Amino acid sequence: MLLNTALPDYHFKILPFAFADIHSAVLEAKVDFVLANRVITVADAFDTMTTNRIYKPRKAINEAVKELKRLSGNQFDPDIVTAALKVLKNIENREDINQLPKNQMEQRRFSYFFSDKLTGVYNEDYLQIILQNNKELHEYKCLHNLHIKNLQQYNNRQGWEEGNILMQKIAYEIQDRYPDTLQFRAYGQYFVIISKEHFTIQEETFFLSCLKGTGVQVETDHIDLKQDTAYYIEKMEKFEIQCGAIS
Repeated sequence: MLLNTALPDYHFKILPFAFADIHSAVLEAKVDFVLANRVITVADAFDTMTTNRIYKPRKAINEAVKELKRLSGNQFDPDIVTAALKVLKNIENREDINQLPKNQMEQRRFSYFFSDKLTGVYNEDYLQIILQNNKELHEYKCLHNLHIKNLQQYNNRQGWEEGNILMQKIAYEIQDRYPDTLQFRAYGQYFVIISKEHFTIQEETFFLSCLKGTGVQVETDHIDLKQDTAYYIEKMEKFEIQCGAIS
C-alpha cells in the first residue's frame, strides 16, 4: 500500500501481479527493503526508457524489454526481470506520458533552460530535442530554416553591439509574424521556425523590415517533417538539418 503510492503507473501494474509477497509484507509493516529496491530499480528503468524526456525520446516497448533482458543478472535482479516481463509484454506506449511542458507556466519555466540568451527564442539544444521527439509524437509537420547572410560584414561596419541588436530585432519580427510556431536560433546566424501545420515562405518575396538598408539578407530553406523519420542537426560547412538514423 505504502509502496504502491510512491510509484508511477507501470509500477502499479508490476507489484500486485508478480510481487504479492511485498504487498503482504508492507501490510504487516515488515517490508523487505532489499527486494523492494530491486523491484523499483527494474520498474523505474522501464518507466524511464518508455517515457519521452526533455532531453531524449522514449524507446518503444519492445526495445525497453530487450534492454531489461540484456541487463538481467548484471544491472537487474534476474528473478525480478522474469516476473516483470510477464506483465510488460502487454503494455502499450501512452502518448500522454512525457516530460514536455503542458501549459503556459511550464513553458516559461522550460524556456529558461533552453532559450537563446541574446534573442530569447529557443536554442539549438531544444531544437534537437524537438526533432528527436517528433519521430514518435508526430506533432510538427513543417520546418523553415532562415540563414542570416552578410551579418559579419554588418558587424565589421557597425560593431558587434549593433549586430546583436539587429539579431534581436530579427527574432522579435519572426515571433510577431509567426506567433503560432516555435522559433529557434542556431549557431549564431540561423533561425529555425517549426509549426504544427504547413505554411509557405517564398524566398523571392520574403523580407524582414528590420533589415532594410542593412545589407543583411535571408536565405530560406523548407523541410516537410515526415512521420516516423528521425531528423538531426548537422554542422559542417553550414548549419543543416538532415534525416536519418541518430547515433
